[in-house]
Amino acid sequence: MKDENITKEQLLVELAKLWKENIELKLLHEPPDKDFFRCQAQEYGIDEKAYMEALHRVPIIPEAQIESIMKFYSQLGELLTTMRLEPKRQLEAADQAVREQQELLKLVWEMSNDGFWDWNIEKDELYFSPRWTEILGYSQEELKPQIHTWKNLVHPDDITAAMKAFVDHLQGLTPKYEFEYRMLTKSGKWKWIMVRGQVVARNEAGQPLRIAGINIDITERKQTEAALIQSQDKFSKAFQFSPDPMSITTLKEGLYIQVNDAYLKTTGYREDEVIGRTIWELDIWVETEGRRDIIIKQIYECGGIRNIETKFRLKSGEIKTALISAEIIDIDGEAHLLIITRDITERKKMEEALRLSEECFSKAFDASPVLMAISRLEEGKFIKANKAFCRTLGYSREEIIGQSTLELGLCSDPADRNLIKQRLMANQSVQDMEIRFCKKTGEQGLGLLSAEKLDVHGEICILTIVTDITELRQMEVEMTRLDRLNIVGEMAASIGHEIRNPMTTVRGYLQLLQQNKNYHQEIEYFDLMIEELDSANIIITEFLSLAKNKMVEMKLRNLNEIISKSLLLIQANAISQDKHIKLELHDLPDLLLDEKEIRQLILNLVNNGMESMSSTGDVTIRTVAEKENVVLAVEDQGHGIGHELLDKLGTPFFTTKEQGTGLGLAVCYRIAARHNAKIDLETGSTGTTFYVRFPIPIVAATVS
Repeated sequence: MKDENITKEQLLVELAKLWKENIELKLLHEPPDKDFFRCQAQEYGIDEKAYMEALHRVPIIPEAQIESIMKFYSQLGELLTTMRLEPKRQLEAADQAVREQQELLKLVWEMSNDGFWDWNIEKDELYFSPRWTEILGYSQEELKPQIHTWKNLVHPDDITAAMKAFVDHLQGLTPKYEFEYRMLTKSGKWKWIMVRGQVVARNEAGQPLRIAGINIDITERKQTEAALIQSQDKFSKAFQFSPDPMSITTLKEGLYIQVNDAYLKTTGYREDEVIGRTIWELDIWVETEGRRDIIIKQIYECGGIRNIETKFRLKSGEIKTALISAEIIDIDGEAHLLIITRDITERKKMEEALRLSEECFSKAFDASPVLMAISRLEEGKFIKANKAFCRTLGYSREEIIGQSTLELGLCSDPADRNLIKQRLMANQSVQDMEIRFCKKTGEQGLGLLSAEKLDVHGEICILTIVTDITELRQMEVEMTRLDRLNIVGEMAASIGHEIRNPMTTVRGYLQLLQQNKNYHQEIEYFDLMIEELDSANIIITEFLSLAKNKMVEMKLRNLNEIISKSLLLIQANAISQDKHIKLELHDLPDLLLDEKEIRQLILNLVNNGMESMSSTGDVTIRTVAEKENVVLAVEDQGHGIGHELLDKLGTPFFTTKEQGTGLGLAVCYRIAARHNAKIDLETGSTGTTFYVRFPIPIVAATVS
């Protein structure tokens, strides 16, 4: 192609060869940067494999070859001019050859993926190849083949610069015409076009006669470049304005090449103190070499790390706790490390303070002597319970957690739980609400309940605090009972003898008159009066038993022996009522007892048991030794005692029997009090059991 005397046929063949190599393809002047296009594919989510295959199909044609094509066209123009001077035969033959070659060129241009154009400056005739018009969405018939057509399609912001570059080339100031501008498509959108052209014919004065070139659609490339610039701009802004310290270092040496403002503000360094120095020189990482090596190895193997907790040192020497993330990035073909550091020092302090607070709360919660539990507000399932709660109710922690109050049957009245829930949901307080609760054994207790709402990991829960007042209330009842007994006892001590003495005198005279024959017909009346006086005397005797300061004779005696001596009388009374007495006596230590009073206590309890049974049944007398007490139990098979009556039991003159005096149980409680014993009971629909718990004296405990 450098031979200026090359024949016309050779030029045409060369032109066809060059254009065939570019059919349906874009052109590149030099091998592409494959890493650049791979990054593009990854950044925009393009199938990397398909993207790279498309890149491989783009031919690489050096600019020198393009220039040779343009030069050929110039020589072709000169050849056509020379042909006019040849004889007619040669001219006709040449015209035929040119037409054939032009047809070939036209075919090549039409099949090319780039648009070809040719402007005859003298005639102002502009040829557009089909692909040229197709790029803009037009047909060839829709565009006039004139230079003003091209001008009207160029973007107003680009036309001035495009025309200047065009004119500079026409004037010979530039070796070729090359420019990028936007052109209007038929749809109204703008496409980026790269135009490359060259003057192919000048007159003897050097003025241009003809210029030709190609249009390449570079819209996608421009969009990619714009997106890349935008992405880089976003990265730059995100890097600089991030509230977290960020830095970029070389991968191998750890040399700082860029840090953001947050990094400088946090560490206390100036930029010139950091850039150009390594992580190791600044001694930023406060880690052992072993852990440091593990982190670096993980970066190399995985390409980065995420939220690794570590410590770093400020310029002042202060140590901070941080989460670091790092990722290997490519900058100008060289691997670098992007490091993001999130200072969590304050958060760690807060977490530690919260941990200590929760630990203190947990210890106080678990060690509290009052019953405490945390349950979910909605369904009432327990998520936490302290030792006192478990111990008092008789459940293990495992049996309670995950169960609700209703499932465990803790509330004697289920309506109590609904009332507490409604009050809390209405933001009302629950303070010292008296409730009855059920233990695992079925035994009931009395408590004062307070409740508060609290948030547990975003869920509304109830903190329940219950003060067990069962024993306190029993003590209050016992004190009330004793107070009443004391009052009655004082009355008995002051008037008992005053009443009994006259009654004894009256009884004696009645017996004398009963023996008088003059009153033989009224003997039945005397018997009735004496019987009534004896009944009154019995009541007075019981009445006197209530006396607080009654003299008792305490000796070491065995409870089983007292029961055995009283058995004949007890059984005789039982047989008369068609009832049965059962004994379950176990070995017992001796106790300090008044035998007469204990016999009366046993008789009263057994009689109460037999009277509670409307038909045949058993009364069981049971004794057993516990750790600190000897227990006397009297169990009947009656219908039980109503809960509303429990607090009144033992009150003098309180009775549910038609002919009862109301002194039997009162006497039992007074006898128990004089022996430092306690009476409690269990009752239900199948019967009642009274328990009398006698303390074991130290002497007896030592002997046993």
